[in-house]
Amino acid sequence: MTVRLDGKVALITGASAGIGRGIALAMAARGAKVLGVARREGPGLELERQIAAEGGSFTYVAGDVTSRADCERAVDTAVEQHGRLDILINNAGHGLPLKRLEAFEDEDWRAIMAVDLEGAFYTIRHALPIMQKQRDGVIINIASIVGSHAVERYGVYGAAKAATSQLTRAVAVENLQYGIRANTIEMGAVATDHVQDVFLDMGKYIRGQDWEPAPAGGNGDGIMAQGVMDPESVGRAVAVLCSDDAREITGASISIDRCFGAGILTSSLLYMGAAQLLPS
Repeated sequence: MTVRLDGKVALITGASAGIGRGIALAMAARGAKVLGVARREGPGLELERQIAAEGGSFTYVAGDVTSRADCERAVDTAVEQHGRLDILINNAGHGLPLKRLEAFEDEDWRAIMAVDLEGAFYTIRHALPIMQKQRDGVIINIASIVGSHAVERYGVYGAAKAATSQLTRAVAVENLQYGIRANTIEMGAVATDHVQDVFLDMGKYIRGQDWEPAPAGGNGDGIMAQGVMDPESVGRAVAVLCSDDAREITGASISIDRCFGAGILTSSLLYMGAAQLLPS
């Protein structure tokens, strides 16, 4: 049975593309009244038109999560339009540039922390009194597998996501008495333009700046390709965690990562290494 979110009011940051767009589509299809915060007006309004054509409810809200005023205005807009706020999903993220720690500039550090940590804090802080008064609410913070697994050149992004996970746990503990649930999703690789750019950057870093990825179908069945998820599929999983069926899940860090955290890459590397030792 498909979970339903009928009548729930949901606010999603970074909603115009990628993971945020997938979550918005999934939640609107399940009856939620969705508001999506994004900087880019064109994709935001296009998503608004698409969801309306499909019979759903979506309102694009222009905003930048690095601005406290924009974060607070987005929360206020949800309450003004629908009288309440049931679900807050902090999805907006920023992970570039990929650099080793000693190469990071102050402005790069501040840019990543502003989007990935401070933006989530601003929306949560403004939403909590509303949810406390309702004695009900769900807060989902989208983190990353690199928040719990150290990956070269992801040190600052990983630190921001690890801090976001700890922020989530604090929200859950402080608000259990109000019926507010808060969970972190440690997200794996999702098929977005950003992830494509990251993989290209990683390939050039490892193999040289002249490296180009193989044509589609050349090595598309490799272990990394198998681990890349579809944004709308991810959105459906997030919708389940926002539903009343998940009401006993709070204060948790939940992986949506196609076995990355469980050890799929380690397993693959071990088997490849063992294969090299076997007689031909």
